[in-house]
Formats: sequence, C-alpha cells, structure tokens
Amino acid sequence: MASQPPEFVHTPSPPPIYNPTVAKGDSYALWGMLLGLIGVLMAPLAGGLIFGPAGLVMAAIAQSKPLSNRTRVTVATALSVAALLISAFTSVGGMQEMLGTGIRQWEGVRAPDFSATTLDGKTLRLSDLRGKRVFVDIWATWCPPCRGMQPDLNRLAKEWADKGVVVIGLSADASKLDLEDYAASSPFVYPVAHMGHDFPEPFGEVTALPTIFVIDKNGVIIAVEEGSHSYRGLTALAELPDYPGLPKPTPGSNSATPKDTSTAAQAAAASLHIPASAR
Repeated sequence: MASQPPEFVHTPSPPPIYNPTVAKGDSYALWGMLLGLIGVLMAPLAGGLIFGPAGLVMAAIAQSKPLSNRTRVTVATALSVAALLISAFTSVGGMQEMLGTGIRQWEGVRAPDFSATTLDGKTLRLSDLRGKRVFVDIWATWCPPCRGMQPDLNRLAKEWADKGVVVIGLSADASKLDLEDYAASSPFVYPVAHMGHDFPEPFGEVTALPTIFVIDKNGVIIAVEEGSHSYRGLTALAELPDYPGLPKPTPGSNSATPKDTSTAAQAAAASLHIPASAR
C-alpha cells in the first residue's frame, strides 16, 4: 500500500499586534508639532499665545504615554515654546509702542552723540556727521535678517553718498572678534564698529535686531525701524523730510525743550504786522 503524503494544514498568520496606546501617543506628538508650527507662523499676530500652549499640552500628553519616536515630542515642545516666546515678545513690544514707552518714542528727539572705533581703527563721532542723512544700523553677525540686509545697505551707502547719505553699522555682538571674522569674508563699504558696553540710549537699548535709526541733517531722529528692509524701503527712508520744528525732549527727561525765543518773537511780530524797524 502506497504511503500518503502528509497533509499540510495552512495556518493563517496572526494579525499584527495593534497597540492603541503607542498610536495614540504618537498622534498627540504629531498634533503638538502641528500646533507649534502654526503658532510660530502666526507668532507676529500673537497666534503663538494660543497655539503655543496648546502644542505644549499635546506634547505633555504624548510624553506621558509610550512612544515609538520621542524626537517628535522634543520638536513639538521646541516649536510650541518658540511660538509662545515670540508672540509674548511681540505683544510686549506692541504694548510699549501704544503706551509710548517703546523705542519709537525717540523719534523727534535729538540723537545723543556717541563715538566708536571702526574696524579700520578710525574714531567715528556722530556729531561730526551733522548736515548728512545718517543711517545707524544696530545689528549682529548671528542675526540672519541683519546679514541679509547688508548688501542693500552697501548699495545705499554707495549709490546715495552723493546725496548726503551716510550709513553706520554698530555691532551688538558679544565679542569684537566675531565682527572681525565676519567682516573678513563679507566686506562693508560703510564704517562698522563694535558697540561694546555702556553705549548711550537709545542705540545701546534696542531689543530687536536689526534696528535702524534714521537721523536728519540737524541731528534729529526722524525714524526708528525694527526689522529687515529692502533696498526700496531704505531709499524711502532716505527720502523722508527733515524733522519740522524744534526737537522733542529726551524720553524720561522732565525738562522741557528750550525754546528758540528769537524765532518765536519773529513769528509773533509777523502775525501782528509789526514793522521790522520796531521789532
């Protein structure tokens, strides 16, 4: 009798193990990343104050559960914290401007004089530039928007020099060596100096980089601009009219700006039609 071949019984493979806990933890991390990213994108509009905390909550929930990839939680936390901080900083700055305590309160004030040593060893004094339209750029080598604006500032300094425009770069870097290393590979066509410590207000008190102070020919600050500007935006600042009238008092000063009594007397006499011989 012929032997029969053994019968093979097909046993189906077991279904994949589904762990809802791990899947749920990963999903919370992904939601945290998404909320944090939205918060960063909407941070200038204070969206980070909403999406940042929401992203942190999602990251905390994900952290409390088993995860297949904990890097997602780290990314979600970093994005959410960044969104929250950027929005908080923007909101505080906006509140300061509304209350008149921000950096723009210096517009209309005569710029305090300062002196600095440029990279080529020369002494630069702001007061020596009276009669010029001066751009004072507060920046740093580690600031991407600052570096991105440098070619346009170079162009402005070169093409508008015959119109009385002067550009000054004041580095807020912690070390002068950082500035020197950067300048070695990215040449400037305008004078650049390291601010160091104890630089006078408002130049040494800026909280956003870059910040540009535009000073008219009489030494009065006519514009304070935070953030990067294109060449077109810089030329628009160069074309601003000089500050009309007398400068405002220095912020925080209780003393009123001295009046030009001779000019005031001439204006009053003219309004009363008093002959010049009788004034």
